Amino acid sequence: MLRLIFDIQQREFNTGLTETDQPDLQDVQASYRAGGGEFWVAVPPWPTHQDRIVGCIGVQRITHHTGALRKLFVAPHQRGTGLARALTDVLFAWARAERMTDIYLGTAPMFHAAHRFYEREGFARMDEARLPLGFPRMAIDTRFYHYHLTSHLPPSP
Repeated sequence: MLRLIFDIQQREFNTGLTETDQPDLQDVQASYRAGGGEFWVAVPPWPTHQDRIVGCIGVQRITHHTGALRKLFVAPHQRGTGLARALTDVLFAWARAERMTDIYLGTAPMFHAAHRFYEREGFARMDEARLPLGFPRMAIDTRFYHYHLTSHLPPSP
């Protein structure tokens, strides 16, 4: 997972971020699950790539009803396949089961495709000043989004 994230951050986008800048990656259990959040990875089903992670996403709990979407990354060869949407769908389903109502996220200015993805998926751009207290902001984040889960309910069966 670290390799996927750092390859995208450092090689593809030259963000300058290091492992030290992202303490949540040093201990996913403590940073996500122990705080009431969750973290998922995507591994393709074909045998030659069983150990290769091609996507990931996490949610850190901010309050009982709010969370921060973190670390949505998809390998370049998997982009456009629906994997990012599948990962966010898993996160949203989990968040609804946990009775969360709002998901926030911060992203860097150079992630243009991510901005388009978030907006297509129903995230609304918001001002940083309106982020909830305790939001886990990274230094390079300058663009922020909000998703109200109860206004985007899945269709009834």
